[in-house]
Amino acid sequence: MTASPLLKNVVAHGCVLGVALCLYTTGMWLTRLDTLYLATGQYLDMAVVVLPVAVLAAAINRQRRRAYLPVWQRVAVAVGVGVVAEVLYRPYLALYHAYLNPEWFSFVLALKRTELLAASRTATAVAAALAKLQAAHARQAGVFSGLWVSAGVLPTFVAFLTLPLLPNRQLRS
Repeated sequence: MTASPLLKNVVAHGCVLGVALCLYTTGMWLTRLDTLYLATGQYLDMAVVVLPVAVLAAAINRQRRRAYLPVWQRVAVAVGVGVVAEVLYRPYLALYHAYLNPEWFSFVLALKRTELLAASRTATAVAAALAKLQAAHARQAGVFSGLWVSAGVLPTFVAFLTLPLLPNRQLRS
């Protein structure tokens, strides 16, 4: 039994996105943009948001070119790609944080401390902000924490965003 073109499309684009995110994370580590050069690296973290949007749009576009793609199928394609990517990326990210770069968060805290002190915040305000950041980090420490956002919310948003940008072709009579 062969897989459907829709399933192949979802798995292929999900694997591309998952591997690309793993490579991005590894590249940030190897170039030290997530530790020593974190101030620069945080700009790349903002720019990399384009990667999942582009891959999700490409998956939707490929499926749309094959056949009429109703809204629910756009969402299904996008969420499917997101789930496949997350199944690849989240375990890698957990291993990365545990073994490859376990001290990365101390660099985040140091950068935040420097930013707050440069903004003339009081020592109490700095301590409170850092404690809040540490609490948020502790809440997100699970392997699949944030999965519903990365694999559900963002892909659904992109699927709806593609409606005006990638309209279905008109059927010829």
